[in-house]
Amino acid sequence: MTRVLWAAIAAAAVTAGSAWGCFGPRLRVGVVPEVALAAYVFGYYLEERAGTRVEFVDTADPGAALLGDRADVVVVPAGRAPPEGVETRPGGEVAGFGPVVFWLRPQVFEDLRLTLVERALGKVPPLWTSGPFRSAGDRPPKAVARQVVLDAP
Repeated sequence: MTRVLWAAIAAAAVTAGSAWGCFGPRLRVGVVPEVALAAYVFGYYLEERAGTRVEFVDTADPGAALLGDRADVVVVPAGRAPPEGVETRPGGEVAGFGPVVFWLRPQVFEDLRLTLVERALGKVPPLWTSGPFRSAGDRPPKAVARQVVLDAP
């Protein structure tokens, strides 16, 4: 009887541990230095408005980050050509920079836990031309981005 009890406890611990690791969606947002503030605003928007956990990944090569499974979505300058196998969506204008696009791993659209990501792709660009975004100045982009999202209507 003691062995059965210990086996049940061990099974419960293993099951609970794996379930805890899978709790909630997590989206990895690649941060390209030229448009870092825009990427942070996108990520924090998903956290605040959609409840999606976000991990920021610094990258100078967004294509490699996506194809290497280090990032799920990256905001990039519109002039860059995406690598084969990467989905693109229009991103709009970023104040003080110009046009950007979203590069995404196709799996993002297949993951039911991330269904709000595509909707956010259309809702975030207006924040990139908002007053709080424009007044960011030289402050650290990660700190400013959260405030931009919190100040958004």
